[in-house]
Amino acid sequence: MKVITRSVITATPARLIGLVGTLAAVGSCQSDERSIATAPRPARPAGTVMSPSTATIRPTADTYLNIDDPPANHSTEDTLNVYTWPDDKIANAIAMKFDFSSIPAGSTISSATLNLYLQATDATSDPTYTVTVHKIVNKNPDLARATGSTYDGINSWTPNNCCYNSIPMAQADISAPADSRTIDKTLGFKQWDVTSIVQGWFSNPASNFGLLLNSDPSKLADRYRQFSSSENPATSQRPYLTVIYTAPGAPICEATGAGRCYYVANNPGSGAGTFTNPYGLADLPKNTTSYCTLDSPALQALQPGDILYFRGGDYLFDTCASDPSSDYEIGYIRPARSGTAGSPITIEGYPGETAHLVVRSGLQPVLGNRGNELGTSHYSYVRFVGLAVEPQNGNAASVYFKGPDQTSLTPGLELAYCEVIGTYVPTGDNHDGVRLENLTAPWVHGNVIHGVQGNSHNSAGIKLYTVQNAVIEVNYIHDNWTGIYDKQSAVDNIYRRNFLTANTEQFLGTESQGNTARYQVHDNVVDGQIEIQQHTDGTSIYDNLFRYNTLAGASAGNTWNSQLWNNIVIAGGAPITAYYSYKDSLSTTPPHDQLAYMDYNVYDASPSYVFARDLASEQDLTLTGMQAVGYELHTAVAPASDIFVDQVSYQLKPQWQTAGRYGDAVGPDSTSAIINTSRYGPMGRP
Repeated sequence: MKVITRSVITATPARLIGLVGTLAAVGSCQSDERSIATAPRPARPAGTVMSPSTATIRPTADTYLNIDDPPANHSTEDTLNVYTWPDDKIANAIAMKFDFSSIPAGSTISSATLNLYLQATDATSDPTYTVTVHKIVNKNPDLARATGSTYDGINSWTPNNCCYNSIPMAQADISAPADSRTIDKTLGFKQWDVTSIVQGWFSNPASNFGLLLNSDPSKLADRYRQFSSSENPATSQRPYLTVIYTAPGAPICEATGAGRCYYVANNPGSGAGTFTNPYGLADLPKNTTSYCTLDSPALQALQPGDILYFRGGDYLFDTCASDPSSDYEIGYIRPARSGTAGSPITIEGYPGETAHLVVRSGLQPVLGNRGNELGTSHYSYVRFVGLAVEPQNGNAASVYFKGPDQTSLTPGLELAYCEVIGTYVPTGDNHDGVRLENLTAPWVHGNVIHGVQGNSHNSAGIKLYTVQNAVIEVNYIHDNWTGIYDKQSAVDNIYRRNFLTANTEQFLGTESQGNTARYQVHDNVVDGQIEIQQHTDGTSIYDNLFRYNTLAGASAGNTWNSQLWNNIVIAGGAPITAYYSYKDSLSTTPPHDQLAYMDYNVYDASPSYVFARDLASEQDLTLTGMQAVGYELHTAVAPASDIFVDQVSYQLKPQWQTAGRYGDAVGPDSTSAIINTSRYGPMGRP
């Protein structure tokens, strides 16, 4: 299992209103330098760069819950404990309160981090202990009186059977995990990202009942981690919350270096691009220019490092429609030049507001990087962040990133934290939410992409043509005909930590167009299968959770040297076909092994395997048959209840945390975070 190195996406910034909060931690983006240098540079507004402020907030009170009998309160002790006892049972919980009055009312919160000092651990050989952080719901605890049985010394937590002797330990009064950290035995400060919860409190103060970091319910008895409390004599080890915020009354500007910030509002006239006098709709592109040439003060002002913020509102656009053969490639909202690798051009929704960009007529996509119909400019190092985009003009994509041709690939394009809203179009031809073509290293992450429907698999949430080294990660892709379609000549594209669900087809690999493809699919949650299709060599599929009755298959042949390992397939009682091929027989003779490697997978029912399906030479193999030819030698079959602690968090039970190919865990990292849909799109920006 590969370690997630990127932070979990969190909810949208909310306005601070000055209140006292409760925390409870329970132990459970081809540079075009010529165009940059020679393009006319209009007079630019001065812009404003507001440096965020940081507040260090100490608890006003803290305690830990315990399974004491009789119940006891531990708010005066100098430790905060998480503890497992007996086996697989939560026995301790930590609760803390914070006063946010030091932060100016109306501030915008950008992050919140809980810091606890690890001062002691158990002495067993078990090296790690997982601690998850949750929001408390239903009950508002009084920490000076709270126990494992009651939230205020009198009234009980919601009854449940989580723990020893049915002591409730607040386990029925918490949300899904907002963050999960694996705590080793190295003493020192450990951190949890509680941004989404703190922001949520300011959006809805009435919901502020605190946090809960859960003990590890997958461990044997007497595993624990002990943290310093506010009562600890070593003041430098006491817990604290770090909150980064921007004070009210000043514009948000995230530009760095020489970059400047501009602003556009959903107003009919023109403006100067400042926060107080923003650009208006008249400053955005016209739909009557020759060759769809850009005529937009707001967009033409942007230089490398600049940011254009769209303020909240529903923007209704009528786009160019002069050349059906090319207009569909030219985004209506697009820059006039390239950024640079260190200073990209960014077009972004204003944090905390929803900018909904709708194309209602014409042929253009909503967003893109191509200059005009003449096809001479395909701009690089451009970012679109935090926008909701919706094409209502037929086959046009929401987002179209394109390079000049298959031998000149454009770099540095990024789509992040956007909502791509698709529609049904009665076509079997290309119809895409996000289309990536002739690119190198595009980054598509944090988006929610849905509703791209048509009459065939060519209607796709994300489609790629001749793209290499793409990273498509942490996206929620649902209710499209096809979720992801890597259609042609993929080279080392990576698909990881995505949630693919409720699509007719979740993932389609390469057709017989272009060169042989190779890509990696790992650490995803997929409510369907990976359809490799054909014309691939060296594709890897690993560390995924498939909530379906098939892992992967090849529908058209010529798929060589695929590797599949560490996947979990949960079919819920249905028969499982782990792998199939419609054209090719199982070959174990290099260089045309159909499967270079397949092992260490886990199924909740005994799998079957089919090669040369529906041909006279069809091969139907059982798990034993595959093992006889050298595959699936370490693969296991077990019911889901024996694999996961539960099918909400999808936390693995201990035996599966080291059951993988490299002594690692099987399945995705942090499945509960992947399926937490609140962390995607504009409302999920960190």
